[in-house]
Amino acid sequence: AAALLAASALPSDAASARGAFSRRAPAYARVSAWIDATLPADARLESWVCQPLALLSGRPVVCPVAREPREAWIADLLRDGVGWVHEGARWSPDGFFPPAQRRFAREREAWLEDPRYFRLAYEDPADGAVYRLALRDPARFRRAWRAFEEAAAALRRGDRRTLDARLRETTRLDPGFANAWAMRALLQKDPRRALALTRRAAAADPASDDIRAQLAALERAAARASARHLPASAGVQ
Repeated sequence: AAALLAASALPSDAASARGAFSRRAPAYARVSAWIDATLPADARLESWVCQPLALLSGRPVVCPVAREPREAWIADLLRDGVGWVHEGARWSPDGFFPPAQRRFAREREAWLEDPRYFRLAYEDPADGAVYRLALRDPARFRRAWRAFEEAAAALRRGDRRTLDARLRETTRLDPGFANAWAMRALLQKDPRRALALTRRAAAADPASDDIRAQLAALERAAARASARHLPASAGVQ
């Protein structure tokens, strides 16, 4: 890392750059030391600063891949054997991430605070926090995700009966599976039922931009419908 820093500096600044690096503790040194001292040797992590964290901690660290909904991201963590997530890079992704990646970064930060899925294991004001993936029943979650994938396949081939059945199975296996509730809402003919199911989805994942947008649209439609049915004198007191 010191060589890279020196190489990127102008020749006249190379010596001072090397000196500054040698006097300063490397970024993420504390969280890396905690990872090295605490986590098993085969622990796999995810972090926006995957390369420096891997170099300093000696653990395999992967960079996040933007995945939505939340359950798709968690399913990927399980598939890849990632049991720990580091959050808290010393830079903001807003400056150079494309919109989809920025949105995922913002939602991911909120998802990590959901105790149904994660537990805070370590926190440092400068180096960020490490969360443990803490699903109560990973096998049950995998079955829920499989049912959701089957629902998505049924949607693509236009099989509404299977779509509804697999979405119901998804929410039975995992009542916190927000996107399944949101999709079930879109299948409803009764606007009140659609609104109720979308509210349940929003409660399960308040960070989801898509679910919030769906809820706002249904609430506006409900307000318009209610206004149309008000008697003419309803607004006069």
